[in-house]
Amino acid sequence: MVGVFKQKVEKFHRILQNSVLQCVVAWINGYSEEDIWDLDKKFVSGQRTDGKVSKGRADLFAGQIRQEKLDVKAEPTPHKDHANIEGYSNDKSANMLKAIELANQATLVLQDD
Repeated sequence: MVGVFKQKVEKFHRILQNSVLQCVVAWINGYSEEDIWDLDKKFVSGQRTDGKVSKGRADLFAGQIRQEKLDVKAEPTPHKDHANIEGYSNDKSANMLKAIELANQATLVLQDD
């Protein structure tokens, strides 16, 4: 399972980062909830300069991502379980449809205050 850390999970379509056409995720199998949120604090919320923190995440299985003709590729920087969702096209409409489908399949996990 991969956890997609988003500042506003309901805006899942913003998974495309600038023109890079990928989404940053983390492999979270074997991690406790506390460990997952610690990853967020260290590598996501903790890296923000505006003080905002993640309110939730969207959990997906890699197979769900691959069903959308995308792939999950390991990118062990900045941590060993960092990965990217890759395979997006230059067609924004097609990418939006994929993002919507992934959002529909994802499990929303809100962070306790």
